[in-house]
Amino acid sequence: MVLPRSDVVAGASVHIALLSQALMARGHECTVFVGGSGPYHAYLRDHGIPFEQVRGLGRAIRPHADLRALVDLTRRIRRFEPDLVAAHTAKAGALARVTGRLLDRPVVYTPHGWPFLDGVPAGAARRYVTIERLSARLGGPVVVVSEYERVFGIAKRIGRPEDLITIRNGIPDVTAELRAAPERSPPQIIMVARFDEQKDHDTVIRALHRLTELEWSLVLVGAGPRREKIEMIVDALGLRDRVRFVGQSDDVAGHLSRSQIFVLASRWESFPLSVLEAMRAGLPAAVTDVGGAREMIRSGVSGLLVDRGDDVGLARALGDLIVDPSHRVRMGRAAREAFEAHHVQGPMIERTVALYESLARPGPDAARI
Repeated sequence: MVLPRSDVVAGASVHIALLSQALMARGHECTVFVGGSGPYHAYLRDHGIPFEQVRGLGRAIRPHADLRALVDLTRRIRRFEPDLVAAHTAKAGALARVTGRLLDRPVVYTPHGWPFLDGVPAGAARRYVTIERLSARLGGPVVVVSEYERVFGIAKRIGRPEDLITIRNGIPDVTAELRAAPERSPPQIIMVARFDEQKDHDTVIRALHRLTELEWSLVLVGAGPRREKIEMIVDALGLRDRVRFVGQSDDVAGHLSRSQIFVLASRWESFPLSVLEAMRAGLPAAVTDVGGAREMIRSGVSGLLVDRGDDVGLARALGDLIVDPSHRVRMGRAAREAFEAHHVQGPMIERTVALYESLARPGPDAARI
């Protein structure tokens, strides 16, 4: 497994850990080659997943560092002698496919959301489209985590349509003790997201500032470079007594179980795990209508979809949920039923493992991934 960053434990990094554990339980040998030094190292260690740090590997495009990362990654993969290389997110996808060509190893790439999705700043999007098109020429299947992402990639002419395979995200279930009670009032609203431009905490804060006449509290779970900026906005709007910053947490499921409403105001997404975690807890959600949101949430049934950047629309959606406990209960129940029907971990694991095993080189030993 190859991943560029270790500074966050969320999304792709959690997906890799879940997948690695499942593969190891089936007798495969896995090692995660990861860039940087951060909390993900401890997370992998705590979950019994071997890993190695790749020098120079990071999320940003930096030609000199990327060349060092390519050399180090190639050296490490040659030594490991894997039957398959599984690359996760854009930087890993580009470098690992070059390494795979150099070492004649099969590579499968999972973007976890194209880096040029609708909503990404135009300059960066154009640059990433070019990189993805060039990398796709090296061949190999691409696993996309939503049908939206597959259609978007085809429209941007990324590789051959038949090489884009949709395997929607799935996560393990939780015990009954970690199910939420949406009917409780006053409601606690929760947002689980790293503090960066993509997640747009600003819109959530502005929306809730319109609802100060109602009773609510907000819990923000996550870390990231924009936390200080968001804290300043909260203070400027006089919301400090209503908003709690939890930081990075190993108990996301616990925080969700103690909440009544989930919110996510991302500017772009593919198929965010945080929404699946909220559905698993039985929470109604107010989520921006981006990426594969409609593949998770039926607006008006299991949650409410709003336009990105629309603090007025988000305030309206949150207000409806804040004032009506029965509304929260109905939507939370529908969200939980949708999770059970479509988003438990088992089918995602089985399809991914089957794909990996079909690509891995045959040999007398267990596959090394």
